[in-house]
Amino acid sequence: MIMADKLGRSFAPTQLVGAAIHATLLVLPVAKGVFYLAHVMGFDGLAATRTSVLAVVAICWLVLFLPAPQGRWPEFTRLLADPTLSVGRKIRATFTNWFSLLMIIATLAWIAGAKFSGVPVLP
Repeated sequence: MIMADKLGRSFAPTQLVGAAIHATLLVLPVAKGVFYLAHVMGFDGLAATRTSVLAVVAICWLVLFLPAPQGRWPEFTRLLADPTLSVGRKIRATFTNWFSLLMIIATLAWIAGAKFSGVPVLP
């Protein structure tokens, strides 16, 4: 219980690294979903220029980067938010957790498939 209290009160630099890792793992799927919803709603102009695409991706990354309430994400992301763990431990946890490995592989497959087929990764 003391650890939960400590997580809620302080924001350590290692939490910054953990939040950046978490946001980077999920930014492409979330941004793709935003563009898909914009297309369905008739806002195709959102993906009209490279600048607007980069702006939407940056906003999605910042939204994912912001700290989330405790218990909202799986244990892996709570591990990334723990201020008592070192940056090396967080990076090691990223590559040893099945959920994060699945996200890394899916994102790399998505990017590689888009590059080989000549389709843009986003819109």
